[in-house]
Amino acid sequence: MKKSTLLCTGALLILITVLKAQSISNAGFEDWTYHSYFEEPDMFTTTNPYLVLAGEQPNVTKTSDAHSGNYALRLETTNTPDEPIFGAAFIGQVSDTSFAGGIPFTQRPDSVSGYAKYNLQIGDTAFMAVLFKKFGAPLGICSLAFVGSQNTYQYFSAPVNWFVPIVSPDSLVAGFISSSFENIPIAGSTIIFDDISFVGVGASFPNGDFEDWNEIGADEPDDWTTSNLLTASVSGAGVTKSTDSHSGSFAVQLESVISFNGDSICLLTNGALDEEVGPIGGMPVFEFPKMVSGYYKYSPVGLDTALAGLWLYHYDAGTGVTETLQETVIRLPPVSDYTYFELPVLYYNVPVPDTINIAFAPSNYEGTFIGLGSTLLVDDLEITYQPFVTGTNENINQQPIVYPNPAHRQVNLNLKGWLDQELTITVTDITGQTVYYHHQASLSGNNLSMDVGEFDPGLYFYSINCKDQTVSGKFIVE
Repeated sequence: MKKSTLLCTGALLILITVLKAQSISNAGFEDWTYHSYFEEPDMFTTTNPYLVLAGEQPNVTKTSDAHSGNYALRLETTNTPDEPIFGAAFIGQVSDTSFAGGIPFTQRPDSVSGYAKYNLQIGDTAFMAVLFKKFGAPLGICSLAFVGSQNTYQYFSAPVNWFVPIVSPDSLVAGFISSSFENIPIAGSTIIFDDISFVGVGASFPNGDFEDWNEIGADEPDDWTTSNLLTASVSGAGVTKSTDSHSGSFAVQLESVISFNGDSICLLTNGALDEEVGPIGGMPVFEFPKMVSGYYKYSPVGLDTALAGLWLYHYDAGTGVTETLQETVIRLPPVSDYTYFELPVLYYNVPVPDTINIAFAPSNYEGTFIGLGSTLLVDDLEITYQPFVTGTNENINQQPIVYPNPAHRQVNLNLKGWLDQELTITVTDITGQTVYYHHQASLSGNNLSMDVGEFDPGLYFYSINCKDQTVSGKFIVE
């Protein structure tokens, strides 16, 4: 083949590669769109986030089929691709094992009354429960079960069982639910509540007529997925746009907040969020990525650490299975000014990746300490790809081979081709601080080892100087 033909072919391949290369959409977080998720009754949180995350319609809604006024509370147990989810509205955080949070309340009612109509599937049970607490401990409870069908509003009243006499509560937790906690919910069970009130005291049940509803929504960065759906109804959106940017008008700000069911959470990904496994999916790639880089600021609470993650996937059309080729999560240490970071790609093999997922979190959800209020700002992300190689580099053996990578206690540098050379090795962390320096008068073998057992987990950069030549690279300590 003629040299000119080879050059033209190489140029064409380079052009195709450039055309195929994908950039990170909305990498500077300049573009945002408001999303309306659902409505919730004022003072309550609901199971609506679960349904919307599953791609279903909300199962806690306001209905004009009211006993009085304009609206009532309608709960329905709904099928999802995974399992049926009952409709529930809570004051505080209620689970099948605990009652947390709540609102201030200091009176001792005799009972709780109201009106309900319902159509519950055979074998299913709906519930209403109100718990009164003092210093977080149960002081009294009122509960009532509903079974069967009632096509018109029926008055109900259930007494409060006070565990301790005389003592007044300081808070209450309440829950209305369309199916039993104890058994598998049965799709199709519905119940409507209205005009809930206390008997024997002057206090009103919070929004007991269900006339007041709030729209739950948030600004979302275009082409990114956030956990806002799980937090907007309780703590405000955890992912917001910030004018404290590295460049441009906005950056993305992530703050660890409480979700509607009491968990602490805040996540951002260019893919999707799965309740069980976290970030999934991502953006398509048509060549080998080299790294994802960007700038961040981080203000933790306590010993918290932020996380940045990168996943590479390959979908096998023959088996219908998506294979995870690389999963790298690094910790981002506290910095008060915007600081450069990198997420390196460590996988270079077959199968070739077709998708890359990028994700961030302001707290170490893989660890034991999570600081509510820890805040991470991210801006100006960039993805770079491996250059198109047209030939063999005669000096390739002079580039060190670093292993294992990621490392735990020791990093080895294979320096084949550096024998008998005088050299210095410098290692810096992500903030630019030198954490390791070594001078070798004469390299007597191919390998040189570094003890990294005392290094904090994260990304590190090495630089090797030998005469007039400098080579550099990076490694991760887990």
